[in-house]
Amino acid sequence: MASPVKLSNANPPTALPLQLIEQIGRGTYGTVWKAFDVDDRLVALKRLAMDKETDGFPITSVREVKVLQCVQHPNIIRLESCHTSMDGHLYRPGACVDLVFPYMEHDLAGILEQQSIQLSPSLIKYYLHEILVGLRYLHANHVMHRDIKASNILINNNGSVRIADFGLARFTDVRCQEYTNRVVTMWYRPPELFLGAQVPFFFDHPSFFLFLNVIMDQVHVDIEDIDSLYIFYVLGV
Repeated sequence: MASPVKLSNANPPTALPLQLIEQIGRGTYGTVWKAFDVDDRLVALKRLAMDKETDGFPITSVREVKVLQCVQHPNIIRLESCHTSMDGHLYRPGACVDLVFPYMEHDLAGILEQQSIQLSPSLIKYYLHEILVGLRYLHANHVMHRDIKASNILINNNGSVRIADFGLARFTDVRCQEYTNRVVTMWYRPPELFLGAQVPFFFDHPSFFLFLNVIMDQVHVDIEDIDSLYIFYVLGV
């Protein structure tokens, strides 16, 4: 297992003097930046704005840090460091928490959106193999990712493939397999969850098989409404 990343302690570290280059993403949690670290290495910085949080540290970020500090694998994104601003006073104006990751140039959703790019069968096979190896490692270490989709598969220019975005991830307990069914991006959600079924122990598998169809057809899925039952058209019934 990886060495734990301390979220806070008696003397929390201040934010690193990273050189921000450009914003490359935005979500409800905050922003993602391309940056240089103190060693002039390219990194991805997920900046969580804390000054507007009224219910404490976001649970999705807590889960992401907790899981990533306990796993270490070539096909899993690595959390390099976690730093607070404002000397640990998280809820002052301008306060933030920075999660630092290796910089990955691409995500699979972005690649699939490029109509000029046609993935070869051998490259598709390679991507699927790397994702499955990463999932096998997670499940062997009792972790459910719970949000397998193309945009959460990162690829760098060297061809490394890593599973990312562990905000919905959970450690599993084989003695208690009842978890919330309000997880997984809608289109990748197993259909039984729409009927209120409890999450099975290894329910990343249905999401992966739907993802398999997406990458084999080389289409990017971005459905906002409850048209998710279209998966029956893709997978059959």
